[in-house]
Amino acid sequence: MIKDFEVYVINLEKDKDRLKRFSEVMYPIPYKRIEAVYGKDVDFTNMEEIFYTSRYLTPRSALGCGLSHRKALKTFLETSKKDYAVICEDDATPVNKETLEKDLEEIVNSAPEDWHIIKLDFFPLNTSNDFKQYYHSLATSYLVNKEGAEKILAHQLFYHVDVDLNFYNINMYCNKEPLFVQIWDENNISNNRINHVLIDKVMPSEKSVLAVLPFKAIRMFDVEFTFAFLFLIVFLILLLIVLVYVVKNTKILKATKNLFTKK
Repeated sequence: MIKDFEVYVINLEKDKDRLKRFSEVMYPIPYKRIEAVYGKDVDFTNMEEIFYTSRYLTPRSALGCGLSHRKALKTFLETSKKDYAVICEDDATPVNKETLEKDLEEIVNSAPEDWHIIKLDFFPLNTSNDFKQYYHSLATSYLVNKEGAEKILAHQLFYHVDVDLNFYNINMYCNKEPLFVQIWDENNISNNRINHVLIDKVMPSEKSVLAVLPFKAIRMFDVEFTFAFLFLIVFLILLLIVLVYVVKNTKILKATKNLFTKK
């Protein structure tokens, strides 16, 4: 039994299969379920926890996810006498369940003294042999102490939680290697993702920069759009600018040529 650590899993009521899978991959390690916030059903208008413009522009699922992580951190602070918590999303799987307790204890004993969060899954990967600070994503699983939980809760939600954490006043490190991996398959599709046949066919199954394409990027008039859509819009705008430039310069070239011809 993990004596010094609380383990929490964030799980939506509708995702019973994901909770069952998490229970199976974690057994016999005990954990506490945090009922996730389903952003689709929430009115964010008057929520002080969320930055004002984000209440209208950030995807609902992203806000729900962020609020769920905050709920887990509040539960840890208000109900636990333990010093550390492992916060997991329900698509997390331990790399080695048998050594997980030992690995967590080793992290606490060897991590920099000023740490608030140690990421246990992250992208890009940590290529060093030590704890490292750099911009990264994923909030699949992380180790947090109580000071870190308090510091996170002192900030408002702005965008996706795994992005926001990089800009909070916290000392966040990536572990030397992942202790958890995120399951990327048809049975574990993120609620932050929009299913799209074309995108799914070209999107790599492993973690890569392209994997961001089907994820929700922005909400406008309560309609959510993916990063793929935004990239397409940016590409079309740039293409239009190039075409206008070419047409404009072609006209100038013809006018100049006609002027010299007349002379």
